[in-house]
Amino acid sequence: MSKKTPAGNQQNDWPDSWKTLSHGIRTGRYTDPTFTRLEHEKLWLKVWQMAARLDEIPQPGDHTVYEIGNESVLLVRIDADNIKAYHNACPHRGTALAECSGSFDRGRIICPFHGWRWNLAGEIQYVLERDNFRDGELRDADV
Repeated sequence: MSKKTPAGNQQNDWPDSWKTLSHGIRTGRYTDPTFTRLEHEKLWLKVWQMAARLDEIPQPGDHTVYEIGNESVLLVRIDADNIKAYHNACPHRGTALAECSGSFDRGRIICPFHGWRWNLAGEIQYVLERDNFRDGELRDADV
């Protein structure tokens, strides 16, 4: 009799490198890109994530980056009581807004590619060379 998994798959149908052994778990569950992709799709996107501790971003403007699969999340303390999470990508060109933990200078999130700026609440404050965009080409976008 085969073991049922939470996803309803038969463990017998799995590649040998994924199967559980009597004395542990095979390395394929940690190294196989297909297993990693399936785990991301079927598990990690459906459960709560521990992205950071409050003491990692104690002051307004402090931020950290959380990576899950191929997604990057920017966590920003916006004031003493609130933290916001944003896609860690500029809505204009997709450049990462932060690479690691730190503090945003003067309460501004600044895109390193072209200088667009948002306040800590994620609201657009400045677009570099706004006049160079044709009508309808530029969409003011919050983070």
